[in-house]
Amino acid sequence: MIYMDADNNLENASIEDFHEMSYGLYQKWLDDYQIDRKFAIVVQYDDYFRKQQGRYEIQKSSFFDESSTLTGKIEGTGNEVDMGSAQTLKDFINFCKEEYPSEHYALFLWNHGGGVRSSSDEIFDRAICWDESTEDGDPLYTGEISDVLTEDESVDLIAMDACLMGMAEIAYQYRPKEGAFGSQIITFSPATEAGDGYEYDHLISSLGDLETLTAEELGNKIVRSYEASYEDRQGETQTAVDLTKMENLKAAWDALASELTGLKDDIGENVRGSGEEVYALHYFQEGYAYQWNDYAIFDLYDVVLSIRDRDYSAVVNERCDDLLDSVDDAVITSFYGGDEDDFEDGKNGLGFFFPDGDTTWSDQYFYTSLDNDQFILWADENRSSWDGYGNIEMCDGDDDHVVESWFELLQYWYNPTRDETVHPGPMW
Repeated sequence: MIYMDADNNLENASIEDFHEMSYGLYQKWLDDYQIDRKFAIVVQYDDYFRKQQGRYEIQKSSFFDESSTLTGKIEGTGNEVDMGSAQTLKDFINFCKEEYPSEHYALFLWNHGGGVRSSSDEIFDRAICWDESTEDGDPLYTGEISDVLTEDESVDLIAMDACLMGMAEIAYQYRPKEGAFGSQIITFSPATEAGDGYEYDHLISSLGDLETLTAEELGNKIVRSYEASYEDRQGETQTAVDLTKMENLKAAWDALASELTGLKDDIGENVRGSGEEVYALHYFQEGYAYQWNDYAIFDLYDVVLSIRDRDYSAVVNERCDDLLDSVDDAVITSFYGGDEDDFEDGKNGLGFFFPDGDTTWSDQYFYTSLDNDQFILWADENRSSWDGYGNIEMCDGDDDHVVESWFELLQYWYNPTRDETVHPGPMW
């Protein structure tokens, strides 16, 4: 299931990717003439200029079509649809499950991505898939997907063909859990992706035996296909994560956080860095203040390894070892393009939000577990009106004056007076 939101400045890239799927399906058919009985690619498509909205089943093409015309429409969607609405996504998944019953489902979300970030111009807020034909360019907020979709819409694999989604917070949000939307495996990038994103012809033609293909194997193939396409391009990343391991990872992460309360200055100065002096592996341009403010994404394994190397105490070392093992267990495979010698496949590649909070925390109120109504109410009272979405589940806490999670540690470090006007959400 390809949720292809091209109702924005990526319309030309969407046409190319659509035809890549057709050509890749033909190449796969040459390898397996029974492909049509085993596999279907269904696209929910929306664009800005050409108005080819609808649902399509990808048809085989023996040549790479460079026209702007899409073929294989199976259902028109009538008037303009809001691809930034989780209800539209929900309807698409249910349509596919009803019309294309299958043992396994993979959902690809195709567009821009913003992870858990916010920004000064009020776009790219904790979301993916912006629809520019709607008022204010409505996106799919991270929390909105969780609020609207249910366990019935769950899939085996989620692939986020978008920038900046490869974060532990995103992985934890969509872990499998009873009664809620989730997945077993996710693939995504903690950095910006190339404008063309996945090379679908290469990916589809390399899928191997579809009758035995598992979600984990598909995740690995997505990463390896991305590597084959961008191995020489500096900073390109792609990571596959086993979401069934995220509960254990968070528990280990929170246990470490509870031991770091007195180490703020040393970790900030000597592990993370600040300004243009950044020491840990990261996925943003450190020389730009707005990037520190909007999405300070660091590599979780690298930061924890650096904390371990500083040998603060036996307890901290033990907690680091537990978290390093948990990250190693959760990250299936990963890729970093160019010459990053410290990047290790299967360990690095999972980002997390680590702000330079002495200067930014009061502006990073998007990083919160408040539900939508609470978040908007807080923004109306403490900032100018802010139309957004909260509900980042990783940002949890219980307000008991004891640091017991990563989010509580950030509040403890950067909001020690527990001032709700500084940053919303649960306090330590």
